[in-house]
Amino acid sequence: MMLLTLLMVLKRLLSWIVVVMMIGTDMKVFSKSTIGEGHVKDGKPCQDYSLSDQAYDCSLSVIIVSDGHGGKPYFRSHIGSEKACVWPWIASRNL
Repeated sequence: MMLLTLLMVLKRLLSWIVVVMMIGTDMKVFSKSTIGEGHVKDGKPCQDYSLSDQAYDCSLSVIIVSDGHGGKPYFRSHIGSEKACVWPWIASRNL
């Protein structure tokens, strides 16, 4: 319930967040976030963040992706986007 509440609060701060947990899969997971050309040109940071993790025996995979708000008023969205991924990941470590 606490994780759900946290995700609802973060949803208000970010464009979107996706948390995927897969149990008993045989696949390998990875994540990559890349800064867009427009952000490079304007000197803005990448406002997106993603991470993935997997149990050593592939019994649990976690993929978390967050898209920060663009636009001038959201100049800290890259920080919120990272936190939106890291906090659920920390919670998943206890599973």
